[in-house]
Amino acid sequence: FYSSDLDIQNYKEFIIRNDLHHALEKGQLKVYYQPIVNIKTSEILAVEVLLRWEHPDWGIISSDDFIYLAEESGFIIDIGNWLLREVCKNYRQWLNDGLPAIKVAINFSSIQFLEEGFVKNLKNIIREFELDPNFLIMEITESTLMRNADKTTSDIRNLKSIGIQVALDDFGTGYSSLAYLNSLNIDIIKIDGSFIRKIHSDQTSKII
Repeated sequence: FYSSDLDIQNYKEFIIRNDLHHALEKGQLKVYYQPIVNIKTSEILAVEVLLRWEHPDWGIISSDDFIYLAEESGFIIDIGNWLLREVCKNYRQWLNDGLPAIKVAINFSSIQFLEEGFVKNLKNIIREFELDPNFLIMEITESTLMRNADKTTSDIRNLKSIGIQVALDDFGTGYSSLAYLNSLNIDIIKIDGSFIRKIHSDQTSKII
């Protein structure tokens, strides 16, 4: 069946793919910070970094709509390095302004995480802004753990040795294995939203 929505989506993806390479140089990528709050005390425990693209024609585009395209083209490496620098720059300014030293969670692409020299590059960027690495929570997905177990294990151990916490994102989907939690010494589990949404009304979700 014909649907004009499909034409619009395909056209949007075509435009996004073509414009992505210029998004950084034109200053269209923006960082937003979503607070992670203790619901009992309302204390802000940390913030999660959200990347958005302020496109001149399509408005604000979620990372879900362009990160996979950046991964396909390899442009994700440049975006990831820019994002980490931007976060470090903002965090340094927060500290200079006297704001509390909360944690900051960044979701790293598996392509970036598995790149040769990833840990060294990450350390260099943090050092560039004279920050203590323990402010950072690095979020990775289960698929990242499975792609190169030896490198992943070594890098996680290296990151944790300098105070960086590691969070496992979307846990409960895919091949989710408790073995990861035992062997990799993961600090934080982010349970997939599909288990959380009905927690007040669905007994099975509540038990899980």
